[in-house]
Amino acid sequence: EDAILHAERASRLAPTDSKVQSTLGYVYYKSGDPGMGLKMLRESKERDLAPLAYFYEGKIYLDDDKTIKACESFKESLQRALKGADKDPETARKARSMLTTIGCSSFN
Repeated sequence: EDAILHAERASRLAPTDSKVQSTLGYVYYKSGDPGMGLKMLRESKERDLAPLAYFYEGKIYLDDDKTIKACESFKESLQRALKGADKDPETARKARSMLTTIGCSSFN
């Protein structure tokens, strides 16, 4: 519950930051509100490149044993984290690690 409060506060302070919105979505999901979590991730993905939203989406798919969809989301996260003016090397590293861990082929 503390995580939701902190994430919601961060969201109010930075309502247009896709990383904050992505994190809030994942916190909702992990706290037992998957509908709100996925809604927040969708909104974040519509806002900009949002590699973190795709990364969290991949984790959700993996939790639901949807490995192929998880691979697709992690690949998209990696690609988006490596392009644009706002590259996100940390998300790229985490996405690459997940792709390797779950055995997704041809992700580079």
